Amino acid sequence: MRVRILTINVQNDDGDPRRLGILNRELRRLNPDIVALREVLHTDERNQLEELLAGTELYGTHQARR
Repeated sequence: MRVRILTINVQNDDGDPRRLGILNRELRRLNPDIVALREVLHTDERNQLEELLAGTELYGTHQARR
């Protein structure tokens, strides 16, 4: 059995604002089985995990620091 794993450091919301859209397109194109994301912003105002996984068949969860 083959499993395709992808890791990405999203780097919160720094840099080019188009980055999340580009990452989402690549996630859909690559169609990995498992994705590990680091530095994903999750606030009341914004949920980058939902933006990144939109249109993929991936399910996501997050770990929050308090």
